[in-house]
Amino acid sequence: MHNLLRLVVLALALTVAAPLAAGDFAAGEDAYRRGDYAKALEEIRPLANAGDAQAQTLLAAMYRTGRGLTEDPGQAFGWYRKAAEQGFVKAMYSLGLMYENGQGTAADDGQALTWYRRAAAESYAPAQSNLGLMYYNGRGAAQDYGTALAWLKKAAAQNFAAAQFNLGLIYADDRGIPADTVKAHMW
Repeated sequence: MHNLLRLVVLALALTVAAPLAAGDFAAGEDAYRRGDYAKALEEIRPLANAGDAQAQTLLAAMYRTGRGLTEDPGQAFGWYRKAAEQGFVKAMYSLGLMYENGQGTAADDGQALTWYRRAAAESYAPAQSNLGLMYYNGRGAAQDYGTALAWLKKAAAQNFAAAQFNLGLIYADDRGIPADTVKAHMW
């Protein structure tokens, strides 16, 4: 009976201690925003290693920008991929960017389109905007002005400035859709 009690106490101690050792995402994110990258890394790395998608995405951003770590696009790509495969929308979008720009991996418009599409389906305006531009320019898929406008309008409806600006350019351009100066000025 004494050994059983000892095991129960040990199990409880480990349960309580594990979260303390794991790190605190909010504290890590706050440190990152303040520019205390060493503290941010101390808080988020254990969480990222444990599979936390939000922490993996922040760690990826640190590798991508070289804030607190040596800039390493390959590491950034790997961490974004881990988080994206868990369905974390910001990571899906960032992975699309990495594929589109050939950062940490070979450029692949088809993969960029796939990840933008997944993030856009979650109503993430930056992904909707980039997806619209890919369709407009025929990158990763056949050029489709109607689909391009639909995605850009979804992003613009969320007050995403880049999408609004690009809609204005598209309506002024007279390429793929008739020019419409009123809509061009509106956007």
